[in-house]
Amino acid sequence: MKTPLWFPQSFFSRTLWLVLIVVLFSKALTLVYLLMNEDVLVDRQYSHGVALTLRAYWAADENDREAIAEAAGLIRVVGGGVPEGEQHWPYSEIYQRQMQAELGADTEVR
Repeated sequence: MKTPLWFPQSFFSRTLWLVLIVVLFSKALTLVYLLMNEDVLVDRQYSHGVALTLRAYWAADENDREAIAEAAGLIRVVGGGVPEGEQHWPYSEIYQRQMQAELGADTEVR
């Protein structure tokens, strides 16, 4: 039986062909994985932006804090006045962990 003309004839070209197929399959799986986890990636970008805004608020002097809070929609609430946040499993837990990592362990995230 004769092999088709498009099929590689040498061992080296067959090996190269196999490596190419494996790499393309790996790229396809990576793309599917990233598309499935798009919400987590967007969530990570959002939590990073919120953390940067809070750091800017904390680092600013008293005169600038009001302008930052107004621009970002921040409301300062002490202790028991904080309302309970909604839980949207599993993203709420992921968001809380990311914010905790961004802002430090002593920050309470709700």
